[in-house]
Amino acid sequence: MISERSQMAASYKADGEFEASKIRNETDKEISIMLGQARADAEKLRGEGEEEYMKILSDLYNDRDKADFYLFVRELEALETSLQGESTIILGPESPIARILSQR
Repeated sequence: MISERSQMAASYKADGEFEASKIRNETDKEISIMLGQARADAEKLRGEGEEEYMKILSDLYNDRDKADFYLFVRELEALETSLQGESTIILGPESPIARILSQR
């Protein structure tokens, strides 16, 4: 009788492990599908963002005043980056950064 109960318990345990394995495999499959879809959506959004960025830059460069302002801001950013830390900067008189520093 103990042997019979042990066999039944082993059978139930094997059935439970089989079902658990099926559930895990199905869950892993669903997760893989969701991750793939999320990656595809992320790439699509990234592409749309780059498209919008390029459109903004195109509009920017088509308007001379906006282009001048954009270049001025980029020059200021370059200056800020250059002046971080202890460094020496040698600028020629025609350098955009030198023009910024010499403006009053």
